[in-house]
Amino acid sequence: MSLLGGALAATGGWLFADWRQAVPAALFLLVLGLVTWTDLEARLVPDRMLLVAAAGAVLIAVAWPPAPWQSALFGALVLGGVALLLAIFSKGGLGGGDVKLAAVIGLFLGPTAGAFALLGAFIAAGLWASAMLISRRRRAHDSMALAPYLAVAAAVVLSLRLVGMPFWGGPGAP
Repeated sequence: MSLLGGALAATGGWLFADWRQAVPAALFLLVLGLVTWTDLEARLVPDRMLLVAAAGAVLIAVAWPPAPWQSALFGALVLGGVALLLAIFSKGGLGGGDVKLAAVIGLFLGPTAGAFALLGAFIAAGLWASAMLISRRRRAHDSMALAPYLAVAAAVVLSLRLVGMPFWGGPGAP
């Protein structure tokens, strides 16, 4: 839950500057915090939570878009599709909840920023898994929760977007 508290506190600075960005960001960070908690506690990413988050993302994209709603849809298709392919080829190494979470991240961040979040999550998870294998704390066939890595990477990319870094899909991005 500390991820959630820290992320919401970091978002607070934007709350009064531009509420049109702060409200969706706070909702997204809340979902990411809850998904992280449930995956760490129960090794489960609840479908209902992701469905509500996806519906919220679509409503936000249509109601007051910082980017066109088509970008949100394309982001969901790209990230969800990549995650689905990885789940198929990894033969169970990536769960269905992680695939759906990737699609929700694509809805909120769009295809470019979402792709960076997905890449960052896989790099961080790979480094952590490597460290656990080298230290002999885990074995090669042990599973690990991926949603926390996806959530942290998405929160980092969102933060970079909110501070206006164009490369991360913020204002002025191509």
